[in-house]
Amino acid sequence: MAVKSQYRKQGIAHLLFENVIDALKCSGMRKIVIFILKNNSVAQTFWDRIGFAIEDIIDVHSIVV
Repeated sequence: MAVKSQYRKQGIAHLLFENVIDALKCSGMRKIVIFILKNNSVAQTFWDRIGFAIEDIIDVHSIVV
């Protein structure tokens, strides 16, 4: 999920996420896992404020081709 920089700080992402979370709860979803790049402090702050917590449960492996 992303909001263009000129529209940030208006509650748009929070409203979008509230609607998504309601729909997911209705469908039986009980846990959401997201991936945030380590250098994306804006996203980290947003998701922390929403209530997400860091879980050290997965290692990500990648290769540049």
